Amino acid sequence: MAADGSASYEFDIAWQLAPVAPAMIPKVLHTGSIATFLAPGAATVRTLLEQCHQSCLVTYDPNIRPALLGSHSEAQSVFEDLLPLTDVVKLSDEDAHWLYPAFSPDEVLSHLLEQGARLAVITKGAEGALLATPMPGSASHP
Repeated sequence: MAADGSASYEFDIAWQLAPVAPAMIPKVLHTGSIATFLAPGAATVRTLLEQCHQSCLVTYDPNIRPALLGSHSEAQSVFEDLLPLTDVVKLSDEDAHWLYPAFSPDEVLSHLLEQGARLAVITKGAEGALLATPMPGSASHP
């Protein structure tokens, strides 16, 4: 644990998921972190999101762990590629800063909504959370 109370992690992971063809689409599908970033399993998770996103509520918490990711631009690209397949996107303030270091929290929320999220959330630990939804009449996926 760091002096400021934040956690640190070390990982040694091999992640693979067999192809999934759900017999029934769930009402809510949640994904994040390792499942969406690490090959080869991430490709299967993306396929599952493609199969389900128009028929159920998809929530996404990328739970950024820089030690598990490639370059910043590669991780940002993977993250943004999944946003149109999600409804609710939740970032911690640390995730938001890592993904978009030049953006304010409000700019991050706006960006997530522009990418298709119907609810964008940034949690701020003991300081609560920021939530944003698209303005009425703005473009968003169904």
